[in-house]
Amino acid sequence: MEKIYRNPRFSILLLAIIVILLITPILFTFYGSTSPSTATVIFSDNSETILAQAELQISDTMATRYIGLSQTNFLDENQGMLFVHSIETNHIYVMRNMQFPIDIIFIDSHGTIVSIHHAYPDLPPYTPYEGVSKWVIELPHNWTLDHNISTGDSVSIHSD
Repeated sequence: MEKIYRNPRFSILLLAIIVILLITPILFTFYGSTSPSTATVIFSDNSETILAQAELQISDTMATRYIGLSQTNFLDENQGMLFVHSIETNHIYVMRNMQFPIDIIFIDSHGTIVSIHHAYPDLPPYTPYEGVSKWVIELPHNWTLDHNISTGDSVSIHSD
C-alpha cells in the first residue's frame, strides 16, 4: 500500500481529483445549467389588477447575465429575459453588443418595481442603467408604457 502513495502517478491523479472537486462548484456558478429555463411573470398594480404577463428566459449565472440579450436579434411582444441575482443590491446594466432598444425593469426582493429605464443600443463608454434590485427584467422597448406599468407596481414570478 505504501508504494501506491509514493507513486508519482497516484499523486498527480489525486491532485487532479481534488482540483476538479474544488472548481466544479465555481464552474457551475459561472456557467450554470445547460438547459434554458423560463418563467411566467405577472405585472399587477397597487390594487392587484393584472396589467400584463410575459414569458421570460431565466438568466441566473454570471455567464448568462453577462451575455444577456446581446446575442438576440429581436424580442417578440411578450418575451424577454429575467435576471436573477443572489442578493438585493445595486445592479448596473449596460447595452453591450445590443442591436435594439429595450425596457430594463429593476425589482426589489418584495417584488416591487423600483425603477424602469428605456435603454438604447450604445457604444463604449456604455450608459449605466442601475437600480437596487434582486431581479432585473428586460422586455421590448416601451413595453412598460404600452402596458401602463410603472414604479411601485408588483411583479410575481412563476418558474416553469
